[in-house]
Amino acid sequence: MNPSNNPERRTAIVCFVLLIGATVVAIWPFVAGMNMMQAGYALTCLAGFVTLLALVAAVIFWTRASAWDR
Repeated sequence: MNPSNNPERRTAIVCFVLLIGATVVAIWPFVAGMNMMQAGYALTCLAGFVTLLALVAAVIFWTRASAWDR
């Protein structure tokens, strides 16, 4: 099978991109000096949750993509 036609690999790459984006969003309130009591903690918490979900999904889909390639 052609590795470029692997839908599991494409999904894993999208999850990795989402992981990077959510990590940046989770760190942004600290870098930008946002008031944490207004929205900073909520933004960090939600983006951290998305980061963890994207990490788990990326690992699962990357494993499935390896099996698909075999």
